Amino acid sequence: MLAHLLDYNESPNASRKLAHGQAAQPPVHAPHRLNRMQTIVVWILSACLVLGVGWFAYKAARIGIYGWRAYQSGMTILSTARSAADSADLVTVQPELVKLAAAVDGLEQQSRPFAPLLRSLRGWAPYGATVATVPDLLIAAAELTAISADSVDLVAPALTAADGNQLDALVAQIDANPARFAAMSERAARANAALLAIPADQILPVLGEPLAQVQSLSPMMAPSMQAAQAFPDLLGMRKPVTY
Repeated sequence: MLAHLLDYNESPNASRKLAHGQAAQPPVHAPHRLNRMQTIVVWILSACLVLGVGWFAYKAARIGIYGWRAYQSGMTILSTARSAADSADLVTVQPELVKLAAAVDGLEQQSRPFAPLLRSLRGWAPYGATVATVPDLLIAAAELTAISADSVDLVAPALTAADGNQLDALVAQIDANPARFAAMSERAARANAALLAIPADQILPVLGEPLAQVQSLSPMMAPSMQAAQAFPDLLGMRKPVTY
């Protein structure tokens, strides 16, 4: 009986609400959808952050590894060069030069993604201009160490040949390796371009002064590599030459 009375009392109110266009609306789930989207966005941003930190840590670790390898090879080369009794002993550093060239090249490649950031520091005083030279210095170092390794490998037969046969051995190496001289010339051109891109007068004097001296000579590297194959003819080693 009470239930019928309640139904009777509620029905007029419901009729009045419907009459005024205020019908009951279905439950709204928009806040739940918004919360779900916010959670997805947070997860995506977190994943990107973790990946970014992981990538940076990986690059930093690789740079450290290549830097340590280059340091070890450089110290070994210096130690060997100091203890060498004559020029023939310098041939023993060639394998270590190859390791040094590979380490410096790896260091340059791993540092390459940071080159734009480093170069953007050029206008920051007092050390920004010096830090901004790191990418170009690494490029030049990678090319020059590779040239050094190839050069020692090419002259090794001449250095180890018996007395009186050194020049003949050198000429034979020059004649047998035209492609290597062409590759060395290209490397020298890239090294020169990287060196000349550095404003020696704007960086720390301890680096700028010796760099300026190197820059005065670096343009001659590539032409000298190109002309190396003509040296025997110019010196009259293949046939008599009159000047």
